[in-house]
Amino acid sequence: MQEKDVPMNESTTDYFFHILNNMALKGDVQAVNLFHEYSVMMGLISPNGRMCAPLVMVHLKKNDLVSSLNAMSECIEKYKCAPLLHDVLSALVEKGETDLLKK
Repeated sequence: MQEKDVPMNESTTDYFFHILNNMALKGDVQAVNLFHEYSVMMGLISPNGRMCAPLVMVHLKKNDLVSSLNAMSECIEKYKCAPLLHDVLSALVEKGETDLLKK
């Protein structure tokens, strides 16, 4: 897209977010990760908190708190954003996972 000078506007970015979000709601971890990684690699999306949220949400929907915390940590290291931080922390507090909260 960048090589062909195709403009990426806000509505295009919204489409990518909705695709990622729908994949996350269906629970397909591998598809969400691959689609996000390739979209970032190709320059179709910029990795920010909104665009990285499905990477964490896919694990939260499965109630897999360890994986959601790991996904959020990867986003912090890789993209310098903390998607769904409040949701992850709230889920950890609700479940009483004090060891994971220390991370």
